[in-house]
Amino acid sequence: SSRDTFEYFLSGLGEINLNTLKDNFENYNEEQASAYQLDEDLFQRFINYRAALEHIDSNTVDKLDIDALQQLIDQIKSIQLQFFTPQEQQLLFAEENQLRELALKQLEIQQHTQNAEETAIIWEQEIDQLSPDLQLSYRNANLLGQLQRTKEMTDQERYLANQELVGTEAANRLEKLAIDRA
Repeated sequence: SSRDTFEYFLSGLGEINLNTLKDNFENYNEEQASAYQLDEDLFQRFINYRAALEHIDSNTVDKLDIDALQQLIDQIKSIQLQFFTPQEQQLLFAEENQLRELALKQLEIQQHTQNAEETAIIWEQEIDQLSPDLQLSYRNANLLGQLQRTKEMTDQERYLANQELVGTEAANRLEKLAIDRA
């Protein structure tokens, strides 16, 4: 994607200067067939956008509450709109913006529910409304968190918990991996 390519070229910042990165991008772009060339103006605006992000009020980041997160999301979207059309914003930041909104929604759910079980049920309903790719990502992240918590258990408890989470074959592989690491 355009975004991934832009991020790739900007990842070298610090090792080489910005002008060299721009030259590298232009050389790469010229080597592509015309149908696959990226908009150089869009790349420049992406660079400017990334520079503008550095000026976000970082005091709100220290507080992890709904209002602070909403302010941060609003600031980021405002900066995006300064540099990109709504279509470009959708192309470059749709998934990222959706993930921020989901983080905010998850925090709201946690604050407005009575217990962990109710939170899990409501959050699962939110996940069910996502695209299949995002559903899989969230479920995998949840599974990894659950597997991580089994490290505190005894060997037998961990094996049984892993077996329940991922099945016998995967639990056996995880156990072998734990033995190999030890």
